[in-house]
Amino acid sequence: MERRVLVIKDARRTRRQAATGWTHSERTFLHVISDDAVEAEINQHRYEVVVVAGGADRVALLSSLQADHPQTPFVLVTHDRDWREARDAMRAGAADILAEPLRRRDLLSSIGRLCCNDL
Repeated sequence: MERRVLVIKDARRTRRQAATGWTHSERTFLHVISDDAVEAEINQHRYEVVVVAGGADRVALLSSLQADHPQTPFVLVTHDRDWREARDAMRAGAADILAEPLRRRDLLSSIGRLCCNDL
């Protein structure tokens, strides 16, 4: 089963890293996009999971997207150890929270649990 996952990163980091595009890993297709282009992308395509890994205010972005797409599970990647951001993300509707530095196996495990009920 193929999984389509949208990863939202900070616009400056995305351009600097040239990370835009599709990458394939273990039947999971990650589409990396900058936070300034997410609205058009998420309204055009269906994703099993959306990972909010960047943006000026990740929790506000997650909250806004969750309100418009309540059936889609959202994962927040937090860049700091502030428990308040994690709490606010859960209140905003995050289905999972992952911490930086993000490990590939943690991301794939979260995606598996959320879109395919893999345990």
